[in-house]
Amino acid sequence: MTDQRPTQLFAPGLFEGKVVLVTGAAGGVGAAVAELLFSLGARLALTDLDASALANWTDRGAVVIPADLRRVDDCEQVVAGTLAELGRVDALVSR
Repeated sequence: MTDQRPTQLFAPGLFEGKVVLVTGAAGGVGAAVAELLFSLGARLALTDLDASALANWTDRGAVVIPADLRRVDDCEQVVAGTLAELGRVDALVSR
């Protein structure tokens, strides 16, 4: 019996041109989700308390917005910054 499983789970370019806001993007699951979405063509807005861990993303074209999402003002700044830089939000991944 031959193995019929696909070699890749998601179609290349699946998120091409889509804007995705990822919270908790500095490490763990959030960072892995950001990497996957980026590889699938997403334009990213990334937020986390640890701004230094997100610094490498600016060279890759992502919008990085340090924030403490326990604060309403910070949440509003994340959304406003994403809209100002990328024009819209197509999806949110909240970690």
